[in-house]
Amino acid sequence: MSSVGNLLSLGRTALLSHQSRMETVQNNIANASTPGYRRQRVELTTLGGAYANPELRGVQVGAQESVRAPFIDRQLAHHRGEFGYQAARIEAESIVEAALNPGNGQDLASQVDSFFSSLRNLSSNPSGAIERQDFIESAQEMTRRFSRTRKAMADQQDQIFTGMQARVDSLNGDLEQIAQLDGRIKQAVQAGQHAGELIDKRDRLIAGVSEQISVDVVPREAGTIQLIDKSGAALVEAGKARTLQVERTAAGELQLLLDGGAAAPRKLDTPGGGLGGLLDSHNELLAGQIADLDQLAYDFANEFNAVHGAGVGTDGVGGRDFFVPLGSPDGAARNLQVSSLVTTNPDALATAADPAGVPGGNGNIEQMLTLQDAALSSGNTLRQGSRGVAIAVGKSVASASNMAEAASASLAQLESLEASVSGVSLEEEMVAMTQAQRAFEASMKLIQVGDEMFDTILSIKR
Repeated sequence: MSSVGNLLSLGRTALLSHQSRMETVQNNIANASTPGYRRQRVELTTLGGAYANPELRGVQVGAQESVRAPFIDRQLAHHRGEFGYQAARIEAESIVEAALNPGNGQDLASQVDSFFSSLRNLSSNPSGAIERQDFIESAQEMTRRFSRTRKAMADQQDQIFTGMQARVDSLNGDLEQIAQLDGRIKQAVQAGQHAGELIDKRDRLIAGVSEQISVDVVPREAGTIQLIDKSGAALVEAGKARTLQVERTAAGELQLLLDGGAAAPRKLDTPGGGLGGLLDSHNELLAGQIADLDQLAYDFANEFNAVHGAGVGTDGVGGRDFFVPLGSPDGAARNLQVSSLVTTNPDALATAADPAGVPGGNGNIEQMLTLQDAALSSGNTLRQGSRGVAIAVGKSVASASNMAEAASASLAQLESLEASVSGVSLEEEMVAMTQAQRAFEASMKLIQVGDEMFDTILSIKR
């Protein structure tokens, strides 16, 4: 009777184990198209000793776990961060690139060319009222283009700030969800329950986070993790998330801060991901080009005023500025304007080198024309500097596009590799289902045989 009981017990444990296998396979098939789902598998462990052992109990369900590839996951996180970084740069800088190249000769470099072209026309007829007015209007249009160019970049800086705030709010929500899932995963693992679906959900959130900020996942006890950024600062730890925020300093620079708890907030200088791309676009590219543009306007205004002030107008008066004097480079491109002394009185335009050349002398115009090819403090001419802003932005966008394309290709390759390891193959699952069904049927047969043997023994005793 003991042997028959062992046989029935062996069949029962095998039946339950293979039923669990079939349920797992069914779950895999049902989630074959679910984004981020990791194929699950059931490990069967032997109960009892050798086949001849009377205490043999067959098999039982051991570990049920999701199939993962930690090395690939780390590489995916890195390349998601790189792609997010480049994509954010493209998004932010392409808008500026379009604004700096409006076409139809409206860009800053074209306006600078028109300015000097009008000045050359004036040189042929210095006393002509029409030529004087045309030159003044050309100068005013150039100053407006300086202002518009600077405003396009400053406006995009404001948009980046707003966009970063929205991204940070969303990111904080994801980090909080990851922390909550971590707690639930720990409870499930400690209770001996399968936490695969909770871990998959956490991994999907981490994948989204890694596009916004470069992170590394450090495994901890009971299935929990520590989520750290590039500098080693913990974003999620021990089931708790720390809060990020973006601020603008008095100097106009954006900075990403991580809540330090009782300590002061920690500044994340190189966060990577989309937030890092936006930070670099704001603080480095755009801030740098705005500063260069301001310096260009400041230097040219001073140089042109110095030459203009050395000449005299048709009224014989000299020493007047053509542009409104600028106190400093800060905001110079925005504040550059033609002096009202000239706009309200075209005769104040100093075309002659001295009173003896009034009214038809063009000696001072010739001096002003030399500024077209004169190097300013940056080492560039006015036209080179005006073209340099658009060129720098264009090069940055092109570089980001190339890097994003490379990161995208790497991502696709890694995702394909991950799918081959962790994804669901319907063909493989059908094979596994067939194996589990055959094993289930064999277990049923074993129980049936044991039951028949038990009935036979009972009938013999009667």
